[in-house]
Amino acid sequence: MELYKQTFPLMMSIAVRFEKNREDQLTAVHNAFMKMLKSIEQFRVNASFEGWLLRIVRNELIDAYRRQHKLSNIEFTELKNEIPIADFQIEILENTAPSQLLDIINTLPPASKLVFNLYAIDDYSINQISEELAITRDTVKWHLKTSRKILRETLANLKNPEHEINS
Repeated sequence: MELYKQTFPLMMSIAVRFEKNREDQLTAVHNAFMKMLKSIEQFRVNASFEGWLLRIVRNELIDAYRRQHKLSNIEFTELKNEIPIADFQIEILENTAPSQLLDIINTLPPASKLVFNLYAIDDYSINQISEELAITRDTVKWHLKTSRKILRETLANLKNPEHEINS
């Protein structure tokens, strides 16, 4: 129980990036913790426990995505509806609260959100994502391109009080 209490915040920090729903976040964390306990003998003493645990959590979230979307085909190779590229200013991103950024990321379609999180936050390569999700490299690139455009558009539309003109 002590190990669970100590690792819960770390595991939950990953789950909230991948799952919108609190129940799904908790399910993923609990499943990952159980997998960690079952495979504890595989942990190498000289390795980072935190890194090992985060890998288990990410894998559980990927598996959960696969289970939820096993009947859908996410093989996209071209952008069907062009998303306009917005005028983007880095100050908007710097002045946006982390919770608001998380809300914006949560607006992405599920497959694009998964790919974006793995690439931009967890530092997976396009090849690694392609292998993990069993999709083509072009599909990974499509999801990244779509995610970036949606995020750029959403961030550009944010009303930042520092940039408003007082009348």
